[in-house]
Amino acid sequence: MTSKNNLILGLIFYFSIIALGHLTHGTMDAVQRIHMTESIVLKQSVVTDEFGPIKYGPLQSIIMVPPYVAGYTLGKMIGYNSDEARTVGYRFCAFTITPIAVVLICLIYLKLLMTFKLDLKISLLSTFLLFFGTLLLPYSKLMFTEPVNALFFILIIFFIEKYLNEYKTNQLILIFIFAGCLTLNNLIFAAQFLFVLGFLGYLCYKQNRLGEIWKQIGIAGLIFIIVSAIWFSYNFLRYGSWVDAGYQGEWFLHSVFYGLYGFLFSIGRGLIFYSPLTVLSLLTFLFVYPKLNDLFKKLLFFSVFSFVFYLLLYSKWHSFEGGWCWGPRFLIPFIPILHLAIPVLLQKFKQLNPLTKICIAILVLFSIMVNSFEYINVWGIHAGATFTDGKTPYWYTIFHPYYSPLFNSWDAKIVLKRLAQFIPVGLVCYYFSVEFMYKRLHKPGQRELVSRP
Repeated sequence: MTSKNNLILGLIFYFSIIALGHLTHGTMDAVQRIHMTESIVLKQSVVTDEFGPIKYGPLQSIIMVPPYVAGYTLGKMIGYNSDEARTVGYRFCAFTITPIAVVLICLIYLKLLMTFKLDLKISLLSTFLLFFGTLLLPYSKLMFTEPVNALFFILIIFFIEKYLNEYKTNQLILIFIFAGCLTLNNLIFAAQFLFVLGFLGYLCYKQNRLGEIWKQIGIAGLIFIIVSAIWFSYNFLRYGSWVDAGYQGEWFLHSVFYGLYGFLFSIGRGLIFYSPLTVLSLLTFLFVYPKLNDLFKKLLFFSVFSFVFYLLLYSKWHSFEGGWCWGPRFLIPFIPILHLAIPVLLQKFKQLNPLTKICIAILVLFSIMVNSFEYINVWGIHAGATFTDGKTPYWYTIFHPYYSPLFNSWDAKIVLKRLAQFIPVGLVCYYFSVEFMYKRLHKPGQRELVSRP
């Protein structure tokens, strides 16, 4: 796609997010990050007045500095006092950071599909479903860090594909820079350096490209040293200690089976309820894997491997439920890369029996409906009334339908009012992102299936 077409499609997705509205900070960890941004801008310190040092990675707070400065400056220019100007800065961040991250994810996802020359209409439809039928949509309006991490993950996959075709050093550098960005946003992703290095090294070893392996080790090592130095310095600036990362008393304490049930099947956080298209993509991967294009197969395998590792790791985390949030928030970074299998399924749709087609159609509609329910925000009212006072633990949502976001939180008046907004936005987004863009991009004869004949 040309830059102009990328811009048009990006604006379609961005204005869909803005039209749906309700952009806000999210819960306490997102609030603390914006306060750190304020502290960096106004005090040149990573220690906040409101919360002191915060335990989260520094990158997202740093990324938010430019929009915050723009908003704060605008507020002061039009005569606001400091508190009002700070609010404008915060709103600038809410309208830029996560929405733009989600838009970029969709554009990169589509570019990956077009690289493998999947059917154009199916690629556009798959991109729409990634945007409107997964957890990306509800989190596009919240300032959690997971959508930004999802952007870094899909950028890693995108440049791995380029590197394995061209073996250019600049592509290799970008791969490990984005792995470093992941680590600076959340220390748990430090292991991704090793996964990327091992994956690329193995492929180069199989091709007898030993020189590339040493290049990979050198670049990965250098970037990892830089990232480590930033983390150590950040720790010292926060706590006066190079090694104190701020997570005392929080560790991987749960049974892995408890967490797996919560992440995959529970009514409060289960992927099967909150992002069923992702589950469908995983099942597709298992069934069609042997028939895929070799490079596409390798990228999907690496994506699923990364997901499974972090699924197991997060399942042991002491608060894997993620506090007050919609669905399995910690799994969001993997959703775009797992959805690479969806277009393969859609390309085979006509070959499926009628019952299977109906089941898939129902699942697609449910995926859109369940995330529209979050955007309607009735559950937020229920959650605020239930959990804010701290007397009801968040983990109750895992086992008790009464406390889960999907139950006991209906308000007919709000539902009807918000659906009257959500449905037109969804239909307009579908038309322009799929039908309109297909007419712009379609070139007769430009089609090649990923799966072998």
